[in-house]
Amino acid sequence: MADTNDELEKLRSYKTLTKLRMKQAAEKLASYRFQVEDAQKTIQDLQATNADLQAMNADHVRVIAKLRVEVTRLQRAQEAAARQQPVQRALSPTVVRAVADPLPALATPVQNDAPASDDASSSSSDDDDSVSDAGSGILATGSDTDSDDDEPKTVAMLLGRAAAGASPKAMTPLPLPTTHVPSTTTTTATTTVTPTTAPPTETPTTPTETAPTTETTTAPETTDAAPTAKKRKRDESMPQNINRFLQVASMSSGSTTYRATKILALFYGAVFGNEDKVATSLMLLPKLRKAMRHHQIPITDVASAFVATAPIGKDIALHVDVLSQVAPTPSDAAVALATITQHVGRKKNLPMKLQVGWCRVHTLFSRRIGSLAATTAFLLDRLAAPNRHLFDFVAVAESWPLALTQLGAKASTSLLAITVRYLLGTLVAAREGVDEHTELQITPIQDMYALCSGAVAADADAIAAGFVTSAPTDTMLFEMQESLRLLCLVHGYAKCMQMFPSVQELLAETTSVSVRLLGVTAATLLEHPCADEATDTNAAKSMIERLLPVVQNTHCDPHLRAAAAVGLLEVASRVSAKTLAKEYLSPVLLWFGSLSPPAQLAMPSGLLRKLQTTVVSLA
Repeated sequence: MADTNDELEKLRSYKTLTKLRMKQAAEKLASYRFQVEDAQKTIQDLQATNADLQAMNADHVRVIAKLRVEVTRLQRAQEAAARQQPVQRALSPTVVRAVADPLPALATPVQNDAPASDDASSSSSDDDDSVSDAGSGILATGSDTDSDDDEPKTVAMLLGRAAAGASPKAMTPLPLPTTHVPSTTTTTATTTVTPTTAPPTETPTTPTETAPTTETTTAPETTDAAPTAKKRKRDESMPQNINRFLQVASMSSGSTTYRATKILALFYGAVFGNEDKVATSLMLLPKLRKAMRHHQIPITDVASAFVATAPIGKDIALHVDVLSQVAPTPSDAAVALATITQHVGRKKNLPMKLQVGWCRVHTLFSRRIGSLAATTAFLLDRLAAPNRHLFDFVAVAESWPLALTQLGAKASTSLLAITVRYLLGTLVAAREGVDEHTELQITPIQDMYALCSGAVAADADAIAAGFVTSAPTDTMLFEMQESLRLLCLVHGYAKCMQMFPSVQELLAETTSVSVRLLGVTAATLLEHPCADEATDTNAAKSMIERLLPVVQNTHCDPHLRAAAAVGLLEVASRVSAKTLAKEYLSPVLLWFGSLSPPAQLAMPSGLLRKLQTTVVSLA
């Protein structure tokens, strides 16, 4: 008999150990499933990043190829210019300036007979000396750049050859300046000058004559410095604020948030600092995106820097373009939109103009990426926020009218849409009763509410009827929870119970639906207490006291107990005090541990994720 009892005890211990191991295995399996989902999301993000990097590398390869072709072309052009330089050097500006003041002409005609060689050489040398002296005087006063010693000699040789066929004893006028020296020599040798001709005046030089010689003269001095000069010319022609942005975009250092903030601040300074804002933004927006990718700044830091830097009161369209560049993927866009929503809801003292501007940016960016769900969620968040304003919804309606027309009476009959219409109608009615001297105009508010095409009284009756249901589906239960949360936040718990007796009757029951609604209501009152904080806190505590016995009762209906546990988990996840949160979470963990592994795995993924997140946050 004793052996039998020992054997039974061993079997019981083994059974307990087996259950414990199965429980641990189920917990590990659940955690592995979350890890697999996170890993898959990380893989998708890395694949998207890899695709972006490959596209960027391809762009770099194309740019490098273009630069190589351009460098080769410039080198060939420089070589060709160097080969042509000795021929063009003879056409110096000194030639033009040396004959700008010719000597007085004599009446003696030019002789074509060839004189003796010695007389011709002496005449040429005399002419050379006179021309050289004249040229040196003109150079001293007319040109500061031609200072080479060989220039007067070259001029003397050319003019000496031109006067070689003239009479040694007859003084002839110097030839007029032309582009081609050989043709000038021929013309002078065959032309007769009469004494009645007036002295020739100074011949002005045209840009077409002097441009080639000037380039030829200065080419040897500026060939090596040409790239630097071109770069300096480009930098000087560009505004200083744009140069500053381009420099910081490529060489900024510091933390990722600091770099993102600095780059965005300089970008906005460059755009708003120029007269042509459209052209400047079109030029700098691609560079802004490349700068963020170059520094590998996470989208969370970029979004935080954006909401802290963007001058939202100036140009709404520009901010939407910036978001399109810095948040190109759907996941990045979701992070940016969530950051804007959090920023608008956190700033209680935000000026109305800026708050409305952020609402426009959020809605227009959601419309650009085609996310109507993001705009709908933003509408609900604005209704639930303490700093809600009617012009927030006016901005949403003007930016994307579909966001409100989808909530119309003809478009949707869901409880959540009816609740949104009803709350907007009550806010509009409250605004209409305000003094007419207010700075806000009632016309755009009425136009906004007209998109919903609702009636306050009819919507109130529909809400009361929507809470009278015995077996709602998961979608209906979610809409009931969100509708009750919005009603409590906008009107307050006490007023909501007075206006909708059916809701109060439903909360007084002990059913699966009522305990879920009790958890949502208690969490809402604890997280966002209304005008009378003490009353709301006491009401929330009484609801929690009703949930705790249901969760702790092991002989209770499993469905009712599970619903109460979900409601209590909602409270534990919303309470700011960790001590109270742990106190409310402990019965939920005991209930979850009492389930079998298959039952644990059969729980909705949203519930498991919320349970894991709450446990991790309170650890």
